[in-house]
Amino acid sequence: MTRRVGLVLWAAVGVVVAAFAAVTVLAVVTYDGPGTASRPLVPEVPRSSVCLNKVILYFETDDEMRDAAARLRTHPQVESLIMETKAEAYERFKKIFADQPELVELARPEALPASVTIRPTPGTDADRLSKRLAADFGRLDDDAMALPCRPK
Repeated sequence: MTRRVGLVLWAAVGVVVAAFAAVTVLAVVTYDGPGTASRPLVPEVPRSSVCLNKVILYFETDDEMRDAAARLRTHPQVESLIMETKAEAYERFKKIFADQPELVELARPEALPASVTIRPTPGTDADRLSKRLAADFGRLDDDAMALPCRPK
């Protein structure tokens, strides 16, 4: 019986030592130096990274985009949509790349596509909808992009 108690006692000591070693290693790995806070073990997810299913269709002209948007408004798998003209795409481009004036200077509004961004109805497969709409509108696969939410 005393041998059994001794084994249990040594096992308990081993668990405590292993836990202490794990905490020490973790503290050393996350230590950034004196006076600094440690990095969080789980990074915070910014609010802007909320995942929304969406499909984007690109068009060469604003008129093509407007015609497609008119047809898509009544599509059963389209919950909502946002249109963006070539000029609006250019303005957004200038804001995104404001810190790279050389790039903005080289860009031209006519080089950017008009687009319709679609929010599919709940339960709709964004990948399938993207392919179907590309075919329906005679677009190449590169002219339709699905941005589905995928569980991590």
